[in-house]
This record gives sequence, C-alpha cells and structure tokens, in this order.
Amino acid sequence: SIPPLKHFIEAVGKEQVHVRLLEEKGYDPHRFEPKGQTVVQLEKADGYISVGLSFEKLWLKKFQALFPRLVLIETDKAVEKIEGDPHIWLSPPLVKQIITNISHGLQGLDPAHAKTYAENAERYQEKIDALDKEIRSKFASSGKADKAIFLYHPFLRYYAKHYHLVQLGVEQEGKTVKPKELIKLIERAKALHITKVFTEPGISLKVAKSVAASIDAKLVLLNPLEEKWEENMRILTKQILLSFGEPVE
Repeated sequence: SIPPLKHFIEAVGKEQVHVRLLEEKGYDPHRFEPKGQTVVQLEKADGYISVGLSFEKLWLKKFQALFPRLVLIETDKAVEKIEGDPHIWLSPPLVKQIITNISHGLQGLDPAHAKTYAENAERYQEKIDALDKEIRSKFASSGKADKAIFLYHPFLRYYAKHYHLVQLGVEQEGKTVKPKELIKLIERAKALHITKVFTEPGISLKVAKSVAASIDAKLVLLNPLEEKWEENMRILTKQILLSFGEPVE
C-alpha cells in the first residue's frame, strides 16, 4: 500500500518476491480509490500485504470477496497502536515487528524458502537496531531541554514516543483544531521557541504557512512515505535536530 512497506517486503523476500505498489508513487493513501489497473494487479497477485491504513479496513474486505485466493498478510499484528494514527513504520521497534510479520507471511505463502525469509528478516532487524542506536545517540547528545516538534499533520507520534519527544499538532483526526485551541498551541510553540513547522506532501499548505508565520518559524516539508526507509529516518532525524538548533553533520 505504501513505498516503505514495499522496501521492507523486498528486504525480507529479496529475489524471491515481485512487489507492486497498490498505486503509483505519489498517490495520497488518505484519499485512496482503486483504479481499474489496481484491480487487475490484485487479480494476478498471490498476496496483499497491509499496514493498517484506514482505507485498507474498507477495501480489503471487498478485495478478498472479489479474489478469494488472495492471501492477506497483516504487518500491524501485535503492534501497540495509537488510536487514529497508522504511521507505525516511523518507529524502529515497531518496524522490527512489521518485519517479523512479513517474514511469517511470506513463509506461509512460500514454505520452500521459509529459512531464507527468516534469515533475511533477522539480518534486516539487526540493521534496524543499528539505525535506532544511531538516532538515540544523536538525541542523547542534544543539549535542548524541551525536545518539542511542531507538525501541521501530526504523523510523528510513534517516532516522538520512541525517542521521548513532545509532538504538537495543528490537525487532530484529520481536522484543524478549533481557533481557541490553535491560539493555545501557537502560544505554547512560542514558549518552546519552535523554529520549524513540519508538514508533508498532499496536505494543504495554506494554514500550515499561516501557523508557521505566526510563530516566525520556517515551514519544512517531510515525507513519511519515502521508499528508502533508513535514509528517510536519517533525514527526519536531521531536520528535527536542526529545528532544535543542533549542529548536524
């Protein structure tokens, strides 16, 4: 359904799998509607690997009714979720569980290569641990006392929870907070000396720009859906550290 998930599947399956995204890169998973080509791809597919997006809850039942042989692999199994937030792939420990679920799912689809999938999953989880340690070290070295980040669309809850950051969000459940709450949010951002407001592609920039201007902050675009997951996690971390005023190599 999303590019990071494709990356994870290929990391576990390698040459044994052929992975296609549900739609071309650049589509907005918040507003998904299947096209004819999507239906054709699903008809030919052995399995669909989900990550718990809101549209999947609606469409997967329909897909399975249309294509009874389609095996569903749910990568969000055994993941402790924050209600209303699907961005579990932005927390390394949760990605390790995603990898485990992918491995188990592929082993069920292709028992002949079960050992290969298990070994690939273990190796990739070691890479996740190394990246997590690297990011933790960067935040541990930060001299900023109040590690707060300000987002228009709050997609970093899992990241913030794992790395002990405070996330302020202009949107709640897909809607901009009420004017009184927005005023309080802006006042808090000023008190925390927020220098950057983060937003993502596909989100209207009008209100985000207005909020950033109200606290004399820079609006920075981050994309949680980049396929190169490790690289993107480093980019997210770098931008957050820069917002703290930290020197970053």
